[in-house]
Amino acid sequence: MSRSAVLGTRQLLHHLTSSNFGDQRRQRHRISASSPVAPRASPSLSSATPGFCPWKTCAGCGAKVGRRIRMGQRGSRQVAGNAARVHVEGAQESVSQNLMSEMIEFLKVDLPNLFNEKGIDKSKYDEKVAFIDPITKYDNLSGYLLNIQMLRFLFSPIFELRNIKQTGPSEITTRWCMRLYFRLVPWVPEVVFTGRSIMTVNPATGRFNRHVDIWDSIQDNDYFSMEGLRDFLKQVSNLAQTPRGKQIPFDILKRTAHYEIRRYPSFRVLEASSSRSIEDTSSLVELRKRVESRSDQGAPLLPLLSWVRGAEATAAVPSIPVEAVFAPESISDASVGAVSVREVGASCVAAVRFSGTPSEALVAKLERELRQALRKDGLEAEEGYAVARYSFPGSLGFLTRNEVLVWLHDYQLD
Repeated sequence: MSRSAVLGTRQLLHHLTSSNFGDQRRQRHRISASSPVAPRASPSLSSATPGFCPWKTCAGCGAKVGRRIRMGQRGSRQVAGNAARVHVEGAQESVSQNLMSEMIEFLKVDLPNLFNEKGIDKSKYDEKVAFIDPITKYDNLSGYLLNIQMLRFLFSPIFELRNIKQTGPSEITTRWCMRLYFRLVPWVPEVVFTGRSIMTVNPATGRFNRHVDIWDSIQDNDYFSMEGLRDFLKQVSNLAQTPRGKQIPFDILKRTAHYEIRRYPSFRVLEASSSRSIEDTSSLVELRKRVESRSDQGAPLLPLLSWVRGAEATAAVPSIPVEAVFAPESISDASVGAVSVREVGASCVAAVRFSGTPSEALVAKLERELRQALRKDGLEAEEGYAVARYSFPGSLGFLTRNEVLVWLHDYQLD
């Protein structure tokens, strides 16, 4: 076969296997004579071996075309490989990546509608979509949507999307926090889950066909997880109450079996100069009353805070979070001493909840266990801590909500 015949065959195969053949079959692809020669290395053939044809570049579309032509034992040349494989595969990868980028942008807009009246856009999900979390499982879109409606009926749910990224060729992972307020019981307990959703895109349809949730608070995330059920029931049966009133706002970034990690904005506190033991709440109560008496400045925020500064410190400094800018001298009193204003910077905090009266022994035990859990998870905490009281001192112990708070160094959500 002549060299011109081989080149003609090469061009024909390139057109027949190209993904845009229908649009380009009337266009003339030219093999650029000026394209650099890039022969493939071969243990048996050198670049000077007769019958070895290099790869060249198509002037029409820029794809590399050509193939290795080897001389057979009887002198016949045999075609090996596909002239346009590189071109076709490159086009497929580009389309797939565009689809994944579109699906990520779609989820950023759609997921915040999970529990509102608008709801999610079901056109982006296959009819045979599989939904699995530790205690729930469905294998079709109807069941998936039913689960969302059931949560809306039983709870007042709040969904917060933390981040979203592509984690595989057809896989997207979201990180989120979900707060559920169970309204079918009088005490309306708060149920909190944080975790990741691994969502898979069906390449044949361009829609989601699998959604798997993983909770941060349990180890066994396979359906049906008894550990997951116990975690849910433990939160639902918690009788501790959070009184009505404005709180210091925070985002729950992660809830594990042992603690929550929260992100607080900066906030302002009024602090008494006198330090007391954690169990002595007289200064805390008096300070709050004096802030409340200044009705022109607005009500104090929850929780009441007792700060213990330093690893060896035992006395606590009472402080009241406030929104307004107070003149400290207007709050100072003989019972609380001089009052100062302090700005607490934005930060990430580890918190452990408990009910009952915050005794020194109980608080010390909880702080020690919290620090041990943080070290086990590779997190570094600052010295000192704060005891947060959401209920006014003197409330029934089992109904009170209290927390031990520890500030973290440079926390980054995974």
